[in-house]
Formats: sequence, structure tokens, C-alpha cells
Amino acid sequence: MDYARDFWVFSYLSNGMNMRDICKLKYKDIGKEFFSFIRNKTRDKTKGQIIVTVPIIEEITRIMKKWGNRDKSPENYVFPFLTEGLTEKQIQYKVRHRVEKINQGLELICKELGIERKLTSYVAKHSDYCFRLETSKLQR
Repeated sequence: MDYARDFWVFSYLSNGMNMRDICKLKYKDIGKEFFSFIRNKTRDKTKGQIIVTVPIIEEITRIMKKWGNRDKSPENYVFPFLTEGLTEKQIQYKVRHRVEKINQGLELICKELGIERKLTSYVAKHSDYCFRLETSKLQR
């Protein structure tokens, strides 16, 4: 459940960063106070690429330290979900697997806390109602 909570919070705090973008985040994208990424859905467009800049707050730092790769080389992924040389199909499978794992954990959290609304990774990137809804319950 910690895993699911942490990645839901990371997505939310990172302006709704989707799991594919989280998986593809590299240490070269991380600065001292901010990190930036290009949203996957706009990455291949010559016009309209969306570059998102995220302030690195304490909770983001905690999650990156807890779940991140130990090797912080610039070309290394922040989180150990992908490796270089994967095909697009392999990347899709690995991202889908992460989303499923997070959503399963979120379902357990909701059940344990008595939250009746369905909480998924998708919710973190499309609204802020979950932080207003039961915020204190999600905190440790």
C-alpha cells in the first residue's frame, strides 16, 4: 500500500504526471529545486509539446529516495521500472503493469480507510478532489 500511495502522491504533486512519464523520468531531468519533463502525449508533436516543470518538495524527494535507483547517473531512469533497449511494446507492458499494481494498492487503501469512491492513478492526474476528499486519511 505504501508503494501505491507514494506513486499516487508523486503523480499528483507532479502536475498529474502519468505513469509512462514517471517511468521515463531520468536523473538528467532532475535539478536542485525543479525537475522537468515533456508529457508523453505531446512528445512527438513538433508544435504543442507540453513541458512541465515541477518544484521538488520534501515529499517528492522522499519518494525518489525511497523508490529510486541507487545509480543516479544522468542517463539512468529515476525509478527502476525500465531499462535501456526495451521495445515500445515492452515499455507499454511495463507501464501497464505499474498502473495495475498501483491501482490494486489504492483499492486496498480505500477499503481500509472506508473511502467509497474509486481511487485510481488516473484520478491523480485529472483532478484534485482526492486531496480534498479524505486528505488526512491518506497521510501517515
